[in-house]
This record gives sequence, structure tokens and C-alpha cells, in this order.
Amino acid sequence: MRFHFLCLVKFLGVHIDDHLNFSQHVDNIVSSTNSRLFLLRQLKVLGMNTDGLLKYYCANIRSLIIYGAPAWFFLLNDCDIKRLERIQRSATRTILLELSYKNRLSFLKLPTLYDFVFDSLKDILRK
Repeated sequence: MRFHFLCLVKFLGVHIDDHLNFSQHVDNIVSSTNSRLFLLRQLKVLGMNTDGLLKYYCANIRSLIIYGAPAWFFLLNDCDIKRLERIQRSATRTILLELSYKNRLSFLKLPTLYDFVFDSLKDILRK
């Protein structure tokens, strides 16, 4: 009988396991952003305008999602990428309920998370 122990290390806020599987890191991001999404909804109920809600999202939610992403994002499986995109989808739905996701991104001038990380990585590689 063989036992496999999962080694999980937190380095600079990023959870890394011995298979370079970042699912635990995504779990932590989802957990951390849930309370921030709740606050975003409360700010909307209290009457904050679209610009203020967008600034809150970018500063307090999106920054958490993309922290260090050029180093680990492209090692994620499709399910984890969709879980992260779902956070942005939920936040933009709170900000602009009446539009489709694609139209919300266009109106708010936001790229998908995949595009944002890919563009960031291109910028890093150019330097």
C-alpha cells in the first residue's frame, strides 16, 4: 500500500502543490472574493454609481484574482479558469444587470481574465 502526501506550500501568497496544480490557490481566491462580492452587492443597493462599483471591483476583487497570475494562470485546468472567470461574471452582473457578459465587459472596458493575464504576460516578455 502506497501513500501519497500532498505537499502544499504558500509562497508570496500563492498556494503551490507538488504537482504545480493551483486548484487550492483558486479555492482560496474564490473563498476570499465571495465576501467582497457580497460587499459589492451591498454598495450597489446603497446607491453607488457604476464608476464607483467598477473601481471597487478592480481594486478589491480583480486584484486578488490576478495577483501573480502570469506565473500560474496558464497552468490551471479549464475548470479552474472558468471558476475565476465566474467571479468576474458575477461582479459585472452586479454592476450592470441588464446586459450580457460580453456587452458588460465591453461597456466597462474590461477584458476577460484570460485576455488580461495573456496581455500582461506579453508586456512582461517584451521588457
